[in-house]
Amino acid sequence: MFSQQQCTENLSSNDRKTVDEAILLLGEHGDRDCVMELVRVASTHRDKWLRVACLEGLEKISVRTGDLRILIFAIQFLDHPRNEELLPWLIKIIGVFGKGPKCRDKIRPFLNDENPRVRSDTAESLDLLGEENMIDLLMPMLSDPNHRVKSTVAKILWKYGGGRMVGVLKDMLTSEDKWDRAAAAFALGEIGGFQVLDLLRIALKDPAPEVLRNAVKAFGKTGEKGVAAEIMAFLDHPDFEVKKNTIEALGKLEHEPALKPISDIAMLKHKEEMVETINKALVSICKANTSKAVGYLVMLLKNPNDSMRGLASNLLGTIGTRDVIHFLEKIVKDDPEERVREVAQKAIYTINSKDG
Repeated sequence: MFSQQQCTENLSSNDRKTVDEAILLLGEHGDRDCVMELVRVASTHRDKWLRVACLEGLEKISVRTGDLRILIFAIQFLDHPRNEELLPWLIKIIGVFGKGPKCRDKIRPFLNDENPRVRSDTAESLDLLGEENMIDLLMPMLSDPNHRVKSTVAKILWKYGGGRMVGVLKDMLTSEDKWDRAAAAFALGEIGGFQVLDLLRIALKDPAPEVLRNAVKAFGKTGEKGVAAEIMAFLDHPDFEVKKNTIEALGKLEHEPALKPISDIAMLKHKEEMVETINKALVSICKANTSKAVGYLVMLLKNPNDSMRGLASNLLGTIGTRDVIHFLEKIVKDDPEERVREVAQKAIYTINSKDG
């Protein structure tokens, strides 16, 4: 059971794990009264990552309670030499919670910081703060030597005139540096929409898995269901992340033809994160294509593979309604195999429980 007093006391512990757990719990459940203690740890602790965790916890509390003291602390922390390693997080906080010219003036100089992450995060925060001179400030940064900075700047400037950025992103997609190409594919996913499809098709031809991972993920973010077939082949890609991101994208695009191949992939042994991605994609596809999905899943209940039958039962229980119960009841009544009758009965129970 959460105790704010106990967690606050634990912030002074010499045990790193204890402090880390206290920060996590306070971030999730704490109120305004614990803000000052988290600020103290963020200001003084020797462990950089615990200080970062405090800032993240303070951000959650601010969102939940409306307490904007974190903004004051972030602005004050910027001027302290000891907090240089925390700059990306501090600048992000100012971008999220700040407003007005004073906040913009405070972080604008960091566009020239030697740390590329600071430059990138400053550009994003200035965009959030409504910087009036974004085009003039960011156009020179399209020549930044760092791929992350260039992709962030291109993504932001797209909003001010996407046509001007097509050439920039195309140049990045054809760069000899695979990280330039990967960053461009990521930026296209953040931009989204049909207007980036032609550029994404360039990325889909890239031989580097690092680029393909971002490209297939970006396809899912476009929301253009008609192009889902273009990434189906990547379900067989040997790279784990490419395959996982393809499944995720096909789920977002609710691509019914992907139901069977993703179900087949589900039968293999996977890491937990892949299992979660597969299940989420299958549920999304089934919900969007209920009539076809139900027919396929009912057929799957008779599959000789125990795991496949279990998958079908779980999906039917998740997406099925009382309209499909009669199919399942017929299986329970007439199917000669007991194990098939059992999974059908389980699906009926889940549907009935869901519908109350």
